[in-house]
Amino acid sequence: MEHHREERRFASGLYVGTVMHNRVKPVRHRLSYRVFSLLIDLDELPRMDRELRLFAHNRFGLTGFHDGDFGPLESNPSRGEAREQQRFDSDALLPLREKGWDEGYGRPQAVGNQSFHPLTPTPLPQGERGLKAWAGAQLAAAGIEAGGPVRLLCFPRVLGFVFNPLCLWFCHRPDGTLAAIIHEVSNTFGQRHAYLIPAERGADGLVRQSCDKRFYVSPFMDMETAYHFRIRPPSGEQGEPLAVAIRQTDAAGPVLHASLALRRVELTDGAILRAWARHPLMTAKVVAGIHWEALHLWRKGLAIRPRPPAPAHPVTVVAGPTASTRF
Repeated sequence: MEHHREERRFASGLYVGTVMHNRVKPVRHRLSYRVFSLLIDLDELPRMDRELRLFAHNRFGLTGFHDGDFGPLESNPSRGEAREQQRFDSDALLPLREKGWDEGYGRPQAVGNQSFHPLTPTPLPQGERGLKAWAGAQLAAAGIEAGGPVRLLCFPRVLGFVFNPLCLWFCHRPDGTLAAIIHEVSNTFGQRHAYLIPAERGADGLVRQSCDKRFYVSPFMDMETAYHFRIRPPSGEQGEPLAVAIRQTDAAGPVLHASLALRRVELTDGAILRAWARHPLMTAKVVAGIHWEALHLWRKGLAIRPRPPAPAHPVTVVAGPTASTRF
């Protein structure tokens, strides 16, 4: 029996825990709710689809993973917002094309202390190789060694529905060490944007990173802010904690504290069923909760900020130093 369990064990895992947001100004507002997430090793998707009855890859199931939910919006052109974003990107790049700019995966453009990838000229192939190739191409364009496992922390589809405010792509070198984290952010307007940040563990095993905000998320949050991350990456041990702490600041100091505190359990059909039974409408609850909390912020007097166009380039590459170790 033990031999069978070892054969079945995945690098991918199921994580259960709590997400928390605490806004500290200009009004105070706090929310907390329980969630479950999947850590998907992209190389394992075919095996997961084959061996787990309650998990489905690119098809309907109790829980699942669809490639088009992640990476470049161009990979899912059936969505109206994706087509609109593609048209915007094409228009924004017109001046660069006229100057002979290479739209392929060249070196990123530098703008201040940030840099940007050129737009992917054509949709990438579907499937787990396509997503892993997309992540590898982003690292290669940024001059970061890739070629190892790519593991994506996300909410799964539940009965066909999903919304991921934040996904984390843990990208490794061939020797298994962590090279970078791609922070993929989605808003409720059907847009996505990613921040690619080199990763280096500190003496305490944590990864600390920071970047300027480039992408509109909440209608009640200013754009002129920065994100600071403190992350305990997954190692694959059963029962391990996986933690993400985010501090959002403006010129005067902290505006928002957010955290995701998770614990790993073995990825089995039984674990999936138990997680679903505790949170049968989890992903729908995430979207409902976002709008419910927005209503509370509006009632507390916060003004709605206008929504600027999404960034012309789908990935912001952060080339600067990581955040202070004091966070």
